[in-house]
Amino acid sequence: QCSNGVYRSRSRPCLEYQINFCSAPCVGKISDENYKKDVEMMKLFLNSKGEKILKKISDNMQLASKNLNFELAAHYRDQLIKLRTIQEQNFNKSINDLDVISIVQKDSICAVEILFIRSNKQIAQECIFPKNTKEKSLSEILSAFLPLYYLGKNIPKYLLVSEKLKDKSLIAKTLATNITDTPKKDRKKFLKIANLTAKQNLKQHLATKFNKNSQLLQLKKIFNLEDLPNYIECFDVSHTMGEATIASCVVFRNGIAKISDYRYYNIKEITPGDDYAAIKQVVYRRYLFLTKNNKNLPDIVFIDGGLGQLKQAIIAIKSLNITKTKLVAIAKGENRKAGLETLITIEDDKTQKINLPMYNKALLLINNIRDESHRFAIKNHRKKRAKTRKTSSLESIYGIGENRRKALINYFGGLQEIKKASIEELQKVKGINATLANKMITNFKGNI
Repeated sequence: QCSNGVYRSRSRPCLEYQINFCSAPCVGKISDENYKKDVEMMKLFLNSKGEKILKKISDNMQLASKNLNFELAAHYRDQLIKLRTIQEQNFNKSINDLDVISIVQKDSICAVEILFIRSNKQIAQECIFPKNTKEKSLSEILSAFLPLYYLGKNIPKYLLVSEKLKDKSLIAKTLATNITDTPKKDRKKFLKIANLTAKQNLKQHLATKFNKNSQLLQLKKIFNLEDLPNYIECFDVSHTMGEATIASCVVFRNGIAKISDYRYYNIKEITPGDDYAAIKQVVYRRYLFLTKNNKNLPDIVFIDGGLGQLKQAIIAIKSLNITKTKLVAIAKGENRKAGLETLITIEDDKTQKINLPMYNKALLLINNIRDESHRFAIKNHRKKRAKTRKTSSLESIYGIGENRRKALINYFGGLQEIKKASIEELQKVKGINATLANKMITNFKGNI
């Protein structure tokens, strides 16, 4: 279970070794040769070659007993018993390459559960919630789902489905597989598992959807909106003492993060560390793009900041003649404690501050959105900062790439010596002509 880094850095066996779940190859408790044998045995077992393995272990046990190595013989005996138990529970030669698909429906929402059975074992599962399923039977939904899901994928030899399909033969022919809806006794348990899992996933999905809807209803009430705020965006700014300023914009649809719509912006041409100017710039750039491209505008825009940031965002919005979008600042609470935030709005030039109970559903959603915006901003700020710090100031000069930078450093010994060099001295370096040398001198003078 160890990652490569953990494996390489271990100096003593972990708990897995103590409870006989691992042979501790990380610290040499097993030789490379014996570990390789274990791996080969496991590959055989997972490929349903269990009988071959059991015979080999049995032979090893008898050999150890004959050599009076009773401790090793007991180890092989225990291994033999455990493997036989597993094999009896799972082994069935008729189930080698099978997907089990169950579909359930409630409140016009469907869930399709797929179990992937390979070498007689369930290796994975996936649950999908198809859209546009109202007023359609489960059989119709499943008939439409199967070709869309499997086309272009590695299709198993058998598909076991929970519904009788009218066009079963046509779908089977299209997908080049065998479809059955009447499972044999040994496959019924898989269909039962798929059905129970589908029901549980659908129940959880509906509960999440209901919770998100109630949160949006509360937001609508708090901010006196005409409709549910199904489209929400949030901005945050991140920098280190003004260095590598990044602004994030995260998008939530129906109370759920739409990660594919997230955007981050490099903030330029402002005084380093000026958060007000950064917010004004990113809000203007974001909604200039949306309005120019006739995109829908959000119902609510949250700004991670206080009254100053909110006023700058309002200036940016008004300059674009956007009036229907609600702007709200999220000011941090005392000691930055979650749940003590103050929500700030400005209506008719009047500032309103709202403090919600710590466990208010709407506030929990707001905090989730704000935290996601903060995380996304920090992530991209750190990337930009690391990239900037790894890039030489020489490479910021057009025409100076990595090779010429290396040649300059090798010739002069360091950046300070390069800055002191004359045009004639710079031209002595391979690849540096008079034009490039002049550019360098000008650039150095401008940065003094």
